[in-house]
Amino acid sequence: MKLINKNINVITMKYPSSWHKVLWREGLVSGNGKIGANVYGGTKRESMLINHSALWTGTECNPLPDISGSLTKTRQAMDNRDFNTANWILTNALTESGYNNERGYPLPLAELNMSFTGFTGFSDYLRAVNMETGEVSSQFREKDVWVKKDLFVSRKDDMILLRIQADKPFLDAVFSLDVPTATDSSDKTYQYVKEHSRTEIDSNIIIYKSLNTNKKPYGAAVKIESADGDIKNIENRINVNCASDILIKIKVFVNGCPDKDKLKFENNSYEYYLNRHIPLHSALYHSAELNLFENNDLSNEELMLKAYSGKSPNELIEKLWRYGRYLFISGSSKDGFPFSMYGLWCGDYKAVWSHNMANENIQMMYWHTNIGNLEELNKALLDYYISRLDSFEECAKKLYGCNGIFIPAGTTPNMPLPCQLVPVIINWTGAAGWLAQHYYKYYSYTGDSEYLHSVVLPFMKAAADFYEDFIVFDKNGHIKIYPSVSPENSPLNFIPKDNVDMAHPMTSAVNSTMDLAIIKELFTNLIELCVEHNIYGNKIKIWENIVNSIPEYSVNKDGAVKEWQYDDFEDRYYHRHLSHIYPVFPGDEITTNDDMVSAFEKAVDLRDISAQTGWSQAHMASIYARFNRGNDAMDCLNNLVRSCMQTNFFTLHNDWRRMDLSLEMDSAAPIQLDASMGYVNAVQEMILYSSKKLIKLLPALSDDMQHGKITGWRFEGGTIDMKWNIPQNEFKAELTASKTFNIIIELPPFCANNMICNSKNIISQNGRTVEVKLTKGDKLILGNSERFTNVQEI
Repeated sequence: MKLINKNINVITMKYPSSWHKVLWREGLVSGNGKIGANVYGGTKRESMLINHSALWTGTECNPLPDISGSLTKTRQAMDNRDFNTANWILTNALTESGYNNERGYPLPLAELNMSFTGFTGFSDYLRAVNMETGEVSSQFREKDVWVKKDLFVSRKDDMILLRIQADKPFLDAVFSLDVPTATDSSDKTYQYVKEHSRTEIDSNIIIYKSLNTNKKPYGAAVKIESADGDIKNIENRINVNCASDILIKIKVFVNGCPDKDKLKFENNSYEYYLNRHIPLHSALYHSAELNLFENNDLSNEELMLKAYSGKSPNELIEKLWRYGRYLFISGSSKDGFPFSMYGLWCGDYKAVWSHNMANENIQMMYWHTNIGNLEELNKALLDYYISRLDSFEECAKKLYGCNGIFIPAGTTPNMPLPCQLVPVIINWTGAAGWLAQHYYKYYSYTGDSEYLHSVVLPFMKAAADFYEDFIVFDKNGHIKIYPSVSPENSPLNFIPKDNVDMAHPMTSAVNSTMDLAIIKELFTNLIELCVEHNIYGNKIKIWENIVNSIPEYSVNKDGAVKEWQYDDFEDRYYHRHLSHIYPVFPGDEITTNDDMVSAFEKAVDLRDISAQTGWSQAHMASIYARFNRGNDAMDCLNNLVRSCMQTNFFTLHNDWRRMDLSLEMDSAAPIQLDASMGYVNAVQEMILYSSKKLIKLLPALSDDMQHGKITGWRFEGGTIDMKWNIPQNEFKAELTASKTFNIIIELPPFCANNMICNSKNIISQNGRTVEVKLTKGDKLILGNSERFTNVQEI
């Protein structure tokens, strides 16, 4: 029996799940992109939550009523400056028509419960996740006997494997497969599932079945094996006695359960399945690497205490980068559903904000994928939305009377139509345009021409078709977007003076900066692709006119870019969303070389810290990295760790402890794993910036990130390996081109003055910037002259 091996690819914890009655929140997790296992880490009693990405509650979609005439009424009210009335016209028209579609929720599938007799206490407790293999482990000593549990979810064989070992035949265990525990036992979904649940035993196999709220059956089957133990079944449980090695194999079924006579488990060992799984998992996990050269093998608790006392050590920064990627890989597959807010590990029956939310959250979970060399896992996101175009076309036509697509911000697999009937959602038209960036970036990074023509261009064209119909031109020839929402903020002059507690009092404005930026980006990218591939030629002049008619961004009295480019709306700084910074991030329109950049910086600096959330701190960190302000980016990440992260590295929406680093929410502190992925992206933004025209090397290192190395990272046109040691004035980068193109490279400030590189690639050099021409297959080597001599000098 091998005990837990501590290294930089292993996170360890000295405590089990401790969140009272909601143990799943602090579990350690494994997954193969479709099946998820959440292990709580008990000794005498242990539980493991089993989930599947395709198991969602919900009912059939009812068609939308045609309320397209409401857009004219909305605009008439806005023209008369009656914005409060205009805000509700579309939403009220829907509700008054009787439309009431509800979204679904991820449904916890089953819970494997284990209890052990003969345990009288424990010592030397440790639990861990080996991110290289996807294994969740726990170990402890029971008197003089070591006990260890190892689990993984196989990417190859699509099942869960759990092994329990002891130094000698010591294990007396009882296993059952049950309905997952509900925090609120009166919950209707829980009651329905419990009422329809059935468990049967066939020799050493437990079969659990129940019905989803859509009447479709689902379940799991568990086979218990032991080489030396005595196995018996008693009622709905299986007992194992006097064992030193127990192997549990778990298969999961959604939308149908097989008869027990058709259920087959192969007679293979834990190592057999693990060896088949590791190459698939490890290829994803090691597709990109980051090393900050600090590893003291500290536990999560110890690392977070250091962060709580002041700042995050580099060991924690690197582990959070690795663990965010681990969560994403474990919760993603290219042919499954998109990564969800809770991954595959939610134990609640009506989890808060568990839908796919496209006004920030789902995008954040995928920002890191391109530079992080996980492009293929984007397909789940892209296929999810392209496969629902018919429904989104229905939304555009019946809500707004427009061609093209309108994507409701919040959707679930069985609910592509609006299911949140509030103005902040119904009146926001930017989801399709924002998501179009992900389609464009996927092609830009992969060069997948077939996917470009079958998926990318059709989606972007559908988003453009909507805007063509929705856009109005004012008397000056500028485009006018209304209603126009800046998620999820309300202008300050529309906040009730009596401090009424309203989340979104009046969100429907004119020309939000985000809407203008999204439209500009969408049409600019679409024109570029269409010219390059000689398609949609009859549309290019129309689209060029739209781009040329977008008004310039204006600045308010504080010197900050305005959130709404319309004088009737005052900026409000107490808010978590940073929607109006879109031209800087996640867009590429405004860089530090732009005259407007200081106005965008000012707008971010004015945001109130106590209004932030876990994910907004991650978002703000990425923005500060775009400003080349590494210390400010790291301050945001430190705030995230100190306020909105648990010791199992799950991130939260807000701090439940009221420490003034996030907004207060008395009802809950929901898990939101978007911040974990946002953390990964922010660290990457600090080390590498990439767009079609510009690469920045080490643009925003914090003062503590003085020594590091990356391998396998991507830029738009190739891969990059890079190593730096600032105290020793040492730098080296190797860029390998996957296509032919010209690019400007901004060199690191600490060594730009003595940089040398392959002479054949240089077009021009000006201070910190070098323009190079790369041909597919070329390798460009950059380094500083003091330590880097194995290249041809200019």
